[in-house]
Amino acid sequence: MKTKKNPHEGSNVRTWLKAESRDPDFREGLKKASARRRVARQIYDARKKAGVSQPELARRLKTSQAAVSRMESGGQNMTLDTIENIARALGGRFEGRILLPSTLLLFLAASLGWSAPSPRPATPEEAVAQVLTEMRASLRYAPDAPAPRGPHEWDASKVLSAGTVNGCVESAKTFFTLFRRRFPGHQAAYLDSFNANGPGGHAVVQVTGSDGVDFIVDAASFERLPGPLRLAEADLAAPVDIRKDKTGAVAQFGTRGDVFLTKDGGAYAMLVYPPGEVFDGPLRSQKSFKTLAELDAALSEFAGPVDFRFVRDHGLILPFADAKRDSFIYPDPAGGLARYVVYGRFSRLPAQDDAEAREPAARARYSR
Repeated sequence: MKTKKNPHEGSNVRTWLKAESRDPDFREGLKKASARRRVARQIYDARKKAGVSQPELARRLKTSQAAVSRMESGGQNMTLDTIENIARALGGRFEGRILLPSTLLLFLAASLGWSAPSPRPATPEEAVAQVLTEMRASLRYAPDAPAPRGPHEWDASKVLSAGTVNGCVESAKTFFTLFRRRFPGHQAAYLDSFNANGPGGHAVVQVTGSDGVDFIVDAASFERLPGPLRLAEADLAAPVDIRKDKTGAVAQFGTRGDVFLTKDGGAYAMLVYPPGEVFDGPLRSQKSFKTLAELDAALSEFAGPVDFRFVRDHGLILPFADAKRDSFIYPDPAGGLARYVVYGRFSRLPAQDDAEAREPAARARYSR
């Protein structure tokens, strides 16, 4: 019996791929395989960054270590539900119906070509609160991690990949990039400013409010907002800084109150005090829970959504100090408050950040 000859016999891999790529089904399969590999790498990197082992991630997902291994090797098809579960297991959390991503989720949607659904902001103010909350869930201030760099070296994509910021410039660039990308219908500008009282400056973002009045977003202060609400047993076993005789964690939620979280006799407890009066003020309420997961859920419910009022009350929203929008008042590193003068306003970030080169001339013009 005569067998059919393989048409690619004797050809090299490049020639074989070129020939097979004419087949639409082959191209689609190759594209999906590449996406799975990118997702797998993101899961692996996110797990390592969170300091979680494969067995521990498997326990949190209620699956086997072998399944986690397949996820990280690209050997398993990933649904959005699965990815959301992984993000939650590695520190992400839900705000209403929208997952506020860990660093992982910021890139998985792009890797698979998804357009992630987001709530339609009724106002620019809601958009500001949403972007700042995403930054709080995904980034942390760590100037030399994963590598030392100057304040103007990295763009938003590098910041988001690393999951760290080193100061106001990186924070403002990241906020501005996310805000413009997610809400292109709202007006925003990136601002460079210098301290009129002394050396240094501060990068911020200008946003036009729903009433037509421009305000300033101090994106560098995003860590003032509550972070991902996921506690560990170690958090509840550590001494409280302000009361060494107490073990547990204290969380502050502005006007909503201060919360003391602890473990007592095998049960988990949440004690709520008036703002700024934890341990000293009258106890507003006290609840007990059987599991740490129940405590996490209650804490998230108590925290509620981070809306624009919450952001403003925590000092992340500033007014301009003059009608021309050329300056604003901000803390001086030397103490007290200082006037910061705007010398650069960009509706699109320049390819080359030359703020340090432009600042001396801007200071000279201001002093005349």
